[in-house]
Amino acid sequence: MYLHHIKLVKEELHPSLDTLTAVHRQHSRLIPFANVTTPSIPSYLKELGFPVKTPDTSTEGVVHKLLQKKWGGYCFESNSLLAKALAALGFEVYCAAASNVLRSSDQELVLCGFSHQVILAKEPQSLAWYVMDVAWGSGTPHQPISMQASPQDRETGAAHRLRRGFVDRPGVPSDEELCTRHAACGWYMQKFSRTEQQWQDLYFFREAEATQGDFDMMNFWIANHPDSEFQKLKLSIRTDDGGHGRTTILGTHLKAFGKEGDLVSEREVQNVHELKEVLEAHFGIIP
Repeated sequence: MYLHHIKLVKEELHPSLDTLTAVHRQHSRLIPFANVTTPSIPSYLKELGFPVKTPDTSTEGVVHKLLQKKWGGYCFESNSLLAKALAALGFEVYCAAASNVLRSSDQELVLCGFSHQVILAKEPQSLAWYVMDVAWGSGTPHQPISMQASPQDRETGAAHRLRRGFVDRPGVPSDEELCTRHAACGWYMQKFSRTEQQWQDLYFFREAEATQGDFDMMNFWIANHPDSEFQKLKLSIRTDDGGHGRTTILGTHLKAFGKEGDLVSEREVQNVHELKEVLEAHFGIIP
């Protein structure tokens, strides 16, 4: 059902970087990042008929919501589904917990608690691990991100890259620190801001496998706690046109971006009836 939904054929796929890339891009294109059913949704979404409850992150729950109802999901749903699909395709896979970066500069680094799920995957006979993430809102990578790439490779025209770092201070660790504090060191996912012409930290994670119980706790907090970002955003939806562009809606503000991240168009959605049309036309979401 999953491969059919993202328009790929199992017989044409085998554990390889090409397959990782194809699955990542097709998932991002055809399964939107969305929170149309979380308890924080505004009243006008309830009028459209979306149920209100903490997302069900069981296999049955994510298959029902993302593949059967086609309502999209956030990281604990979408990345969970992707991880299971990659394992079924023969990849070695595990999921790690990540902390979103609230503020980051040369002088300051502030992170929240664990609030995101990322995937680490590789071919069975390979030592090359890749980070897979199809559900970090508008900052979602377009493709798998190599954990083995050199700093120079990470610089070359990429929209995302990984850097080593600690949670207790900004900056890149020295080689000595990487040896003496190896267990404390982790990775920062970064995105290049074309507006500010610099790399920005998105989230931090370590190469440690988290359990489904860990993600269940995070999922409940994100969906229900008054300090959760989703309580502030109310409505957040993003879909990716296979790396060629991106459409987002935050609240009632609809934006379309080109391949290079340039803003193509933007407008306000005026009422519930127009929102229903936008959800179906741009994101394939039908109440």
